[in-house]
Amino acid sequence: MDLQKNTISTLVRLQKTETERVSIYTAVIPFIKNPDHAETLQKLTEDAAHHAKLWERITGTHHRVPALLESAVRFTARMLGSTFTLRLFSCGRSRMARAYDAVSKEVPEALFASFDERRGNEQIQPLLESSRLITLSSIIQKTGDAGSVFAGILAGLTYTMQNNRLTASAGIVAATATVLSVTGSAYISNTDISVMTEKDYNGATFATAATAAISFAMTCILMLPYLLFSPGSCHQAVITMGISALLLTAAASFFTSVVKGRRFLFTMTERTLITAVTAGAAMLAGLAARTVLDIDI
Repeated sequence: MDLQKNTISTLVRLQKTETERVSIYTAVIPFIKNPDHAETLQKLTEDAAHHAKLWERITGTHHRVPALLESAVRFTARMLGSTFTLRLFSCGRSRMARAYDAVSKEVPEALFASFDERRGNEQIQPLLESSRLITLSSIIQKTGDAGSVFAGILAGLTYTMQNNRLTASAGIVAATATVLSVTGSAYISNTDISVMTEKDYNGATFATAATAAISFAMTCILMLPYLLFSPGSCHQAVITMGISALLLTAAASFFTSVVKGRRFLFTMTERTLITAVTAGAAMLAGLAARTVLDIDI
């Protein structure tokens, strides 16, 4: 088949995506608990394999999926579930369909592949929806906001007291209040209905427990530098705490961006600015309080 160079290039790219899709779907299927969903994904895997072989015959190229990708998919599916994994690794079917449409004049078979992509987009939607995953994303977002506030509190206390042990002592009180406040808010927001089924109650319990666990872990990580550094190493402690807050923000932003289909860079920038402004304002407030109240510790 005599094809233009850009058409061949497009088909090679589509072939690579379809081949990787087969590997991804195959790795995820064992972790899907719903038999109907597993059957749907198996059918989509067969469609992707058919397309990959078709383009391989036309382009004359062969693509081998890296073993690292398969391992990453299995690990993610085992740790975070099939829904999150599919959201993270799946290629956008709308973009694939448009790419097939673009080469369909030279490659008539691409029309059938485009139809399969659009049909597959409808079929895979139920596999990408999970109420528990959305709940967990909301929990992480709430605890992330609380983390920004707590980081600001520690920054303010650092420059008010200028002693890591005193900051840690006050931080323990603030951490306790933060964890209890966020957990209580999660419990109220998840049980604010007149009638709850057993499933609703279990979901609310899961949300509350997850909020408490994540909040506790977050406050421990942020406060750790004040326990490890010497009492006078305030600058080192606050810088280390800031780096920890940035890493926690990145993790939360990554998770929520995957679940909500947002761009990671935008989400990360947004949350980083919130944390930076909060911490910066708290640091200035701490310095002002030390000066105005004539604190000498």
